[in-house]
Amino acid sequence: MPYRRLLAWMKDEVPADDLEAFRAAGGIVAALLLDRERLLQQLELDGASVWTAAPAVRAQLVSTWCADALQTLGDTFLQTAYDVDPTPPGHVPELIRRQALAFYHEVEVWVVRARKAAVSPGYRLRADLPDRLTTWVETDPCPEEHLHALLAASRALGARAAVAVAGAERTLPAGREEHGDRLRQLTEGASVEAAGAAALVGRHDLSPALRRRVEERLQRVLADHYVAGQLAADPRLLDRSPAPSTRPARRDGRGRGRRR
Repeated sequence: MPYRRLLAWMKDEVPADDLEAFRAAGGIVAALLLDRERLLQQLELDGASVWTAAPAVRAQLVSTWCADALQTLGDTFLQTAYDVDPTPPGHVPELIRRQALAFYHEVEVWVVRARKAAVSPGYRLRADLPDRLTTWVETDPCPEEHLHALLAASRALGARAAVAVAGAERTLPAGREEHGDRLRQLTEGASVEAAGAAALVGRHDLSPALRRRVEERLQRVLADHYVAGQLAADPRLLDRSPAPSTRPARRDGRGRGRRR
């Protein structure tokens, strides 16, 4: 048995070839982001904004956000696994692989939706919005590298959500100050919760119960950032009844089925 395979077997790690393929396919999402920037610039030139955009435009913006967020989560889990334990090269823990795949498998759905919205002025999203981040694998007990991946993902997605919310706030119409406050409170609250969890990640004296609490806290942070980005892309979602708790439900595998 070659040394690399032996080392992977001893560490209970698996090849990350499929994850690398999904990461390489992220160029599709990058193209959507360029389309989004052009769309936002055109809205500004037209004297419009995300607050007043047509339904198809808002659908494109929301779909692009979801695709980018999920791609970011998958990429961050993969890269964090490499950073925490770079040997053997090209291998990751099985739980990291399953969680990253759960994120990656959702990306295509939102890419398709964004493309449909871009070419069809009458397009409407039939999905229940805001979409909920509930695709979690079972981790009992939660390994240390998984907590590191969750923390890194919360920082990466939080940075994107903050930019999205700031963009929506810049074009906040008069009389919508309460909506701006709700957006800002969601991201700021998630960041505070992430900071509390960060103080515990990396400690080796955590009990299994406390480790689980840290895991669930970071999952809530990710869920809140994911929702905040959607609300910033389509602020009219704020006009709906108050959003239910984003506390994540545990799931394994590829997650729930979706309507296109």
